[in-house]
Amino acid sequence: MFEPFQHVAGLNPISALRVPVRHLDDNERSAMQWAKRLKRVFQIDGEKPADRWAEEAVDVAAAQSGCQQTFRSLYERHAGYLMPILWRISGGDDGRAQDWLQESFLKAWTRLDALEDPGRFGAWIKRLAINHAISDRRRPALAVSDATLDLQAAPQPPWPAADRDLERAIAALPARARLVLVLFCLEGFTHAEIGRMLSIDDGTSKGQLHRARQLLKEALS
Repeated sequence: MFEPFQHVAGLNPISALRVPVRHLDDNERSAMQWAKRLKRVFQIDGEKPADRWAEEAVDVAAAQSGCQQTFRSLYERHAGYLMPILWRISGGDDGRAQDWLQESFLKAWTRLDALEDPGRFGAWIKRLAINHAISDRRRPALAVSDATLDLQAAPQPPWPAADRDLERAIAALPARARLVLVLFCLEGFTHAEIGRMLSIDDGTSKGQLHRARQLLKEALS
């Protein structure tokens, strides 16, 4: 049986790093540098080589023609790195993250014809899964909290995590702060993109990231 918790490298670099550093203020530089270090801890770096893009495009084209076996291969190729993303967003709720993963691929199967560039399936399914997790009505409200982190009660990541204490600390963050940190630091979304996804302004996103960083520093010091 396919093991959904296999930890593999992510597909995309930090989007924010494409912004020239000289155009950023000190807080933004600090946030980007911190995000870069965090991604290094989790071994999330680089993009797929060109031959992998071509292979993916062929598989997606076959799936778009109705080949379920090929789509299963796409699931097995991508579920391994999507599951940790969804687990972090859920705050360590294994069942909810598993549901989001399965539901996201069901959505992908019905929407494959909308994917214009088959070679971009990885980025497409990641955005689809994240958006599904954010919009899930079963998800508790993303309330702002000033509570300190309770690492004793935090869940353990169900895969060989590079830093289990850090994973548990992230899972224990208040929901909105956790979501902003995961999207900005680990998944490469900008504050403007996060603002649109969560229906908040850029300043709120930056404030939540700052809060998440402070809580992590306090919990792990």
